[in-house]
Amino acid sequence: DIKAIEENLIFEAENYVPFEIEEVYLDFNIIGNPKTQKGRPGSEIFLVAAKRQVVDAYSDIIQNAGLRPAVVDVDGFAIGNAFEGAMRKMDNNIVLIDLGASKSTFGILKGSMPLFTRDIAMGGAQLTQAIADATGMGISEAERIKIAGTKDPVLARDISQTIKEVVTGWGQEVKKAIEFFKSNSRPEEFPKTIYMSGGSALIRGIGDIFEDITGLESRSFDPFKGMKKDVKIDKDYLHAVAPQFGVAAGLALRSEEL
Repeated sequence: DIKAIEENLIFEAENYVPFEIEEVYLDFNIIGNPKTQKGRPGSEIFLVAAKRQVVDAYSDIIQNAGLRPAVVDVDGFAIGNAFEGAMRKMDNNIVLIDLGASKSTFGILKGSMPLFTRDIAMGGAQLTQAIADATGMGISEAERIKIAGTKDPVLARDISQTIKEVVTGWGQEVKKAIEFFKSNSRPEEFPKTIYMSGGSALIRGIGDIFEDITGLESRSFDPFKGMKKDVKIDKDYLHAVAPQFGVAAGLALRSEEL
């Protein structure tokens, strides 16, 4: 009964949310059919908690721009929604990683259902800073070199080594998250493939590093796969930048009624 869940959600959520309940917005989604536990009927739910301060800040920005906020989503769910829209149902569990600027969203999906999600403190800004520190160049130049590369063979070698060191650290964090999931799952539920999106997913060789560390096949995620494209859009360009639009595509696929 949805009404009963809503009435008791705050009291139950206090056992799982690592913040004061007054500081967060709560929402939920019922998973599967009602179940009976210890002789009493109940439902398994997916609980979401978001800091009020963060949500309100985004809401204020949108309203100040003359728009009306309709749906507030979570990165992990948005990227999962994009994956479902582009890839449809997958038979095996998969790892989905969106490599953002200051943080990355990690998730394991079963079909379209998120089984495990978390944010990891790693992203493109960390990589840019590492390049700046290793070469002595400014942040703007380091960002440019990171994206466009350089024709200087010595500088290219040094930057490549720096990128490898940082991304290796990322791969170790992802491996820890995967191993944590596997420790609470059956072998047939273990993921075999990693799909990557976000700006840093475009870095040359990043997939190979993740494969070496995790032992899972790595693929780039194209959220526009299967979508109809306007003929005026350059297909090669769209394919090249597609991984950067994972979260945006997931948000765009939402409807106000959801």
